[in-house]
Amino acid sequence: MAWVQVEQSMMTHRKTLDLADRLGISPVTARGHLVTLWAWGLDNAEIDGTILRATPGMIARAAEWPGDPAEFYEALRAAGYLDVEDDRVALHDWPDYAGKLAERRAANAKRMRQNRAKEKSEPDDCAAHVQRTSDARAGVTQPNLTLPYQEDVLVPPVAPQPVDNPTSSDENDGDEDDGYEEYRVRLGALLERQFGERPNRRALTMFATDLWNAGVELDLIEWGAKQAKMRGENPEAYFGGMVSRWLEQCVRTVAEAKAASEAHRSRAGPPRTRSGTTARGAR
Repeated sequence: MAWVQVEQSMMTHRKTLDLADRLGISPVTARGHLVTLWAWGLDNAEIDGTILRATPGMIARAAEWPGDPAEFYEALRAAGYLDVEDDRVALHDWPDYAGKLAERRAANAKRMRQNRAKEKSEPDDCAAHVQRTSDARAGVTQPNLTLPYQEDVLVPPVAPQPVDNPTSSDENDGDEDDGYEEYRVRLGALLERQFGERPNRRALTMFATDLWNAGVELDLIEWGAKQAKMRGENPEAYFGGMVSRWLEQCVRTVAEAKAASEAHRSRAGPPRTRSGTTARGAR
């Protein structure tokens, strides 16, 4: 469970009192809006507190402010709880409030990096790895990534394959996350571009971790999203099924996906009518 740190000094801090005065509300009400905003930030702010594509309306809704969004936004900025520089909007001193969570996420990234380094020398036996990890992941609840603000749903477990991701290189070995954070951010932007909504941070992190560990290229995700949208009804569900099959079959590139689809069609044979006869033109 994620949480934010609220220090005793924040209760009557000059910035809190200033915020309350600017908005014409009590300090306890101001504290409530701040904590609500910070709790929202756990799933939506970047590690340094940056809020992507932030608007006054977004900030006000996140903090459950019932009044004028522009007034609330400006009051947060003037009181020092919101940093606004050029096009960047960030929660002030965010690591102080969510530091433990950031540390845990950094530790997880380090652990994934160590696991990849440990298993680089092992044979790339995807089927064996799926068998080895499927039992451990059975029954795990994973979020519905394309419906980001709904409850998590149970989906068939998938088995990530720890391999060196195609988007990373040896030159990144000294970086904190070996390129994972950039991969996660680009994945979120890709999903938002294709489906119109960006998954919340928790859902996106879980999805990105599976894809990153499996070595799935982002080009494949974008190709799959476009294919799913061409299917008409419920493209999100179709896309989710495609990704599950790719992870189970260790498909990592567009070329591998196309080859797998062609192999499936060859095994299935020509399409048939409801009566069981071969469809006209398929002979």
